[in-house]
Amino acid sequence: MSKKAVKIAEWIVIGLFITIVASVASILTYRSVVNSDWYTEKQARNGLEQAIEDVNDTENIKYIKVDDNVEEHFIYDAPAELFDDLTIISFENIRDIEKMHEIWRKPCVTVFFNDGTPVSFNITDDGKVYWETFELQCPSLVDWYNEVINEKK
Repeated sequence: MSKKAVKIAEWIVIGLFITIVASVASILTYRSVVNSDWYTEKQARNGLEQAIEDVNDTENIKYIKVDDNVEEHFIYDAPAELFDDLTIISFENIRDIEKMHEIWRKPCVTVFFNDGTPVSFNITDDGKVYWETFELQCPSLVDWYNEVINEKK
């Protein structure tokens, strides 16, 4: 091989090495960002903001299912202002498995949209509202839930 061919082969090997190192570094950086608490919180914020936007679009709601762990109620004519006061209390993730299971065993209000997608909210005995593992505040939803349950009894 000539000197020129060896030089070109060396540059190709160096280029491949730099490309491999850069690829590995970017994969590791991507994984560390995606697995970070910051990214998880940002995704949860976006998801919750989208859920709030969806439930406030009353034209898009098909029906609401209220499951009080005894019986299920299907409501097709929920008030338009049902979710107007829905606010976020905390984006702090509940990491205690026992508490999460306790919340998920509580009554659930699920909003079904015309496209078939649902959004669920759990309501605890003390009137707290949870979406997934995040605490919300929605007094109108809690009051409406209590009316529906008391009316059906």
